[in-house]
Amino acid sequence: MAAAPVDLTWAFYVNVVVVYTIQVGPVLAFGRWAQRAAPCLHHRPAARFLCLIPAHNEERVIANSVSSLLRQAYPRELFDVWVVSDGSTDATDEIARRHGARILRTGTEATGKANALARALNELLDDGEHSRYVCVIDADNLVAPNFLREMNNAICERGYRCLQGFHDVLNGPANWITKSLWLNSIASSVLYNPGRFRSLGTALICGTGWCCEADLLRRYWPRIRTQTEDIELTGLLLLYEGIGVAWVDAAHIYDEKPLTLWTASIGRVPQPAAQIASALTHATPLCALSKVTDTRFHKRWLR
Repeated sequence: MAAAPVDLTWAFYVNVVVVYTIQVGPVLAFGRWAQRAAPCLHHRPAARFLCLIPAHNEERVIANSVSSLLRQAYPRELFDVWVVSDGSTDATDEIARRHGARILRTGTEATGKANALARALNELLDDGEHSRYVCVIDADNLVAPNFLREMNNAICERGYRCLQGFHDVLNGPANWITKSLWLNSIASSVLYNPGRFRSLGTALICGTGWCCEADLLRRYWPRIRTQTEDIELTGLLLLYEGIGVAWVDAAHIYDEKPLTLWTASIGRVPQPAAQIASALTHATPLCALSKVTDTRFHKRWLR
């Protein structure tokens, strides 16, 4: 006698609830407050930027990020472009140097993005550099020509100390995988982050296309403990400085997404565990936070 089929309908509904609670729910919730912010007025170029491109064996794409940064509509004397080569064994260094970037090698072995950036911050920032901003761009990104100019406008007009730009996709129409990842990026940049910034006073750092005051990074980057350094830094700045991450809608970067399901999956496997570790470390003190000085978070939720 054949065994009766197992009814797993309940598993489908559990999956739907979990997905909507963790991912779709926050996007829809913050989307209620999302609206296109008025652009900042044009200001004379004043902010100085150290642009860092962490890279490990990125010979295929490194030319895009380096070239687009060096073509910024911003005075060349006010920004430097460095490729932080994290144990690259291919032609990444040679290609980046040929396109005009300076190279900092972390060693012969890959140490990971957070450690590579820590090395760069230690070696490239001088003590007492309070007014300089560090800009982090992934190796496979294309940076809009007005990116640094819009960051400067936001800094000069509103005094922001940490800022996140609009995260778009370079090869979105390529296939169904890139289209789904493109949709995720657009949901984040059109609904989630603008709504989060407008309602709570802080966006979420997205891993690339962000800038932060050098002095803050020198103090808080050594406290990074997980692979989700972007989420962790957002929490650290709120927790210890009361500083929210500003959303700069007009500053765009374009990310090249993987074309195969395998490549896309491999890059995301460590993220859930790292996100949980970051939450366990910082969620409790953030919930107990009694003073946030630089954002609307305190006014709206904690009083």
